Amino acid sequence: RRKRRKRRKRRKRRKRKRKKRSRSRSRNRNRRRLTQRRTRYHCLEHSMYAPMTDMLGAVEKHHVTFACTGATEPILVGPDLERAIVRPTMLVDISVPHNIDDEGANEIDDCRAYNV
Repeated sequence: RRKRRKRRKRRKRRKRKRKKRSRSRSRNRNRRRLTQRRTRYHCLEHSMYAPMTDMLGAVEKHHVTFACTGATEPILVGPDLERAIVRPTMLVDISVPHNIDDEGANEIDDCRAYNV
């Protein structure tokens, strides 16, 4: 009987861990989901939502930008970035296929681009 109880307890703990993991996964975020996440997780207080139309404006305002979209081609390319970058900037592309033209971005003096 004791062994059965221990097994049941272990199973319950595993199920709880699985549920916790699934809650923290992020999906396609929009402004509404971001505000929900901010209230739930306090570490996201300084995160910012930028629509695709204002992507270059977001790059211009911040020192570090993470890009991850469902685009099939790069959305941040060298000539556009050259106009937008006014200070030392780091661009991190965490999507596959890539959203940042890293070769064009790394040719700009104050810009460093990294891809996964």
